Amino acid sequence: MATAALLPSSQGNIEVYTLIWLDKYANDSQETIAAQKYLRLAINYFKIFKTSVECVNYIKKSSKDRRFVLIVSGRLGQEAVPEIHDCQQVSAIYVYCLDRAKNEQWAKQYRKIRHIITDLKKLVNKISEEQTERLRNKTNESLSFTILTKDNPNRFFYSFVFIECLLQTNSNLNDKSDFLTLCRKFYENNEIELKNIDDFQENYIPSKGLTWLLKQTFVARILTKSLLTFRFDILLLVRFFLHDIERILRKVPCQSIIKVYAGQILSNDVLQLFRTQLGQCLIMNSFLFANTRNEIEKSFNEIECSNDYQRVLFEIEADPRLPNIKSFGNIKLQRSPSLPPEEQTIFMCGSIFRIEDVRQGHGGMSIVKMKLCSNDELDVKSMSDQLKTEDSMMVFGRLFSKLKKFDQAKMFYEHLMKNLPVDHTDMVLFYDALGYVEKKRENYDDSLVYLKQAFDIKSKSLDAGHTDLADSYMAMGEVYQKKNEIKQAFEALNKAMDIYAKQYPSEHPKIAQCYINLGHAYNKDKKYKKALECFEKAQATQTKRHTINLVLAAEIHNHIGSTYELLNTPDKALENYNLSVKFYEKISPQPHLIIGNLHRTMGKIFEKSKQFAQAQSAYEQALNVFSIVLSSTNATITEIQSDIQRVSGKAK
Repeated sequence: MATAALLPSSQGNIEVYTLIWLDKYANDSQETIAAQKYLRLAINYFKIFKTSVECVNYIKKSSKDRRFVLIVSGRLGQEAVPEIHDCQQVSAIYVYCLDRAKNEQWAKQYRKIRHIITDLKKLVNKISEEQTERLRNKTNESLSFTILTKDNPNRFFYSFVFIECLLQTNSNLNDKSDFLTLCRKFYENNEIELKNIDDFQENYIPSKGLTWLLKQTFVARILTKSLLTFRFDILLLVRFFLHDIERILRKVPCQSIIKVYAGQILSNDVLQLFRTQLGQCLIMNSFLFANTRNEIEKSFNEIECSNDYQRVLFEIEADPRLPNIKSFGNIKLQRSPSLPPEEQTIFMCGSIFRIEDVRQGHGGMSIVKMKLCSNDELDVKSMSDQLKTEDSMMVFGRLFSKLKKFDQAKMFYEHLMKNLPVDHTDMVLFYDALGYVEKKRENYDDSLVYLKQAFDIKSKSLDAGHTDLADSYMAMGEVYQKKNEIKQAFEALNKAMDIYAKQYPSEHPKIAQCYINLGHAYNKDKKYKKALECFEKAQATQTKRHTINLVLAAEIHNHIGSTYELLNTPDKALENYNLSVKFYEKISPQPHLIIGNLHRTMGKIFEKSKQFAQAQSAYEQALNVFSIVLSSTNATITEIQSDIQRVSGKAK
């Protein structure tokens, strides 16, 4: 069984690198236990394995963004190294053994074996020395970016919102101290890092942020991993540091168009994605460190590349005069008094680039040409403007919810609430928002707790007929319906309807929504005719409006169609599903997943009634939509192709 040496096992690694020691006797002597303490000064997170099977499984199951430095014994190394050598997560291997000559025979065929060492002190020194260089040379670390693809644009927009949230919202007063508390726990047995944390607490000033970033201090390493893995909980605490870096970069802008280079080891699959997405944009989820071409190519010489990966040189053109871009600037770093200053270009996380070209370079290296572009060129401009005009206390939570990132929305709301007094006027907004988020996370009991807290606050200051109370009744009614507590659902929804009917005209969207929710409750209660009445009343509210709410109309006809299905009235179901499709198509000319699902549902109705030609046509329309909005490997594509094949023979 693996053991995490000197580390609380519950916390996990919040840095990129992990040191693994594969040796049956690694914990059996005072000498090796003492060595672990010194090795942790180079790589804090440390795991020991006594069998090669456990070690290999651990590495192969780890995420691609992790990086491992291994110490292996001669015997176990012979078993494990052939299995894990080509994993990109493995950065370097050190063989620690008694017989150097014997182990040189099998080790010489593996490029990632850096040294075969018989002296423990030399092993510790060599790993420490080379780890410093690995941290400086970022080529082998995963570069975190998201490409704006047609089949999944929300991933790009999520990255955009995620970073904007970090950069635009103010830090809480306790964030820095909470972050350092977390760091002290992680480094609790690392004397040097604990001293660095004390130094940071006592002496850190915003103008020195870049120094702490570029010298690969604990805060830089944790920030790198957190941006790479979207650790929102940690990043909320370290926003102050991101803000300081951004302010510094604004003060050292480039004065003219620059061409710089960055290097990265990319999988063949990711490189192919670049080739297929020419003209599309990507967002950098982390800082991008760029240099001269010679420096990047030199760093490639120090990196061993596995068979399924390639060395990729990013050729970057950036114009500082573009509007609405993230900050970038040239920085001179004095790493050593004996060496000349080293110049780097740093692009702020959240920078957006357009993929211009992918071509083959010399020595098997690929070159990706990218150009910095403005937010104004993308659909994110409207989202960016929204972020600047709305109350940032709530807007990011709403945007996370809109993108179905409910865990992040919950985390954000709770972080903001932490520093508010219980009687703060905004607490009711947070309780309502958390009630909605927990409903989406299917934590219905927690949802009701929050919604009732919001209701209690509202009821103390509002008249019994206020529409804000009706909103609470309706929200609670939805959750009761999800919990199959139908009696309570009807009670809450009818109270909401009584208030809405008195305060709003009959065509108001909230009245329509309340009828829809009542319809769902009746369907749950298997009273399908009652449900149909409610949905038709919701539809009637739309006919009274000067302008039809297309989204609501599409949803209502979808609900009417599904209820007619439950009533075994297929013709009426098909009629309403078709109307729903037409309304959805009016909302946007772009295909949408729900339209594909509606076509597939109609195909099943036709197939059930043995109208195989119509079923085939409906399935084919569904496939046309799915082929655009889903990836080719999505299981739904295979399923709909099977549907078509099944009915095509019967349609003849």
